[in-house]
Amino acid sequence: MHKRGFQPELFREVREKLYPSQRKFASELTRRTGRKLGQSHISAIERGVNEPSVSLLVIMAEMLGVTPDYLLGFEQPHQLQELTQSLAQLPEGDIELVWKLVNRLVDQRAIQESEWLSLWRDVARLGGQSMIGKFERVLGVSAPVNLRSGQDNTGMDNMDQLAKSVNGRLPVAG
Repeated sequence: MHKRGFQPELFREVREKLYPSQRKFASELTRRTGRKLGQSHISAIERGVNEPSVSLLVIMAEMLGVTPDYLLGFEQPHQLQELTQSLAQLPEGDIELVWKLVNRLVDQRAIQESEWLSLWRDVARLGGQSMIGKFERVLGVSAPVNLRSGQDNTGMDNMDQLAKSVNGRLPVAG
């Protein structure tokens, strides 16, 4: 199910279309708000480290030509509306088949996400931030924000934990 709340990935996607540079977006945002906001602030918002205040969200949405509801995940994307209309035209038996397929896809996705999270946690335990950065560059996939910031979902700081020995040796983080 789609989570509600500020959606950093939607914000980044729309911002990049209109303002390819975080610095230029921050400059225009500073001009409109009168508050000094830099590129690092925009980067933190896009990485999910910070969330904009309500007043900042409204101004950002206005600048990007979307509604605050869109950036908060409340508006259905156009494709979902088309899918809903298409499903309404199917016979009941076909709708049941589609429902089963969707459930199977959701289950498979949950398994994949669990496997990725396990991989990222191992990388964080073995090599900390530098290893996470290297894996992100090689795989072309971002680590979960909570691991990139050093916090896993239990609130424990992974970067301060000692690596466990393997066959009597400590793994080497390069």
